[in-house]
Amino acid sequence: MNTVLTQDSLRYNRLIEKIHQTLTKLKKAINGLELMDASMDILAGELMNNVVPSSWLANNISYPTMKPLGF
Repeated sequence: MNTVLTQDSLRYNRLIEKIHQTLTKLKKAINGLELMDASMDILAGELMNNVVPSSWLANNISYPTMKPLGF
């Protein structure tokens, strides 16, 4: 059980770090402090459509889901 808990907590911490990085970068881009590149535009569109962003799902950072962000 300890191994599973450790693996899940490491994965969850990586996900939280990725979410924090991307949302901070997106906020700066929206405020005009940073360049809004294509990846940030895609991220903003996915968030507006209530979809888990593909950058969070890449490289097994997040668990795959079909549910929208509201859940």
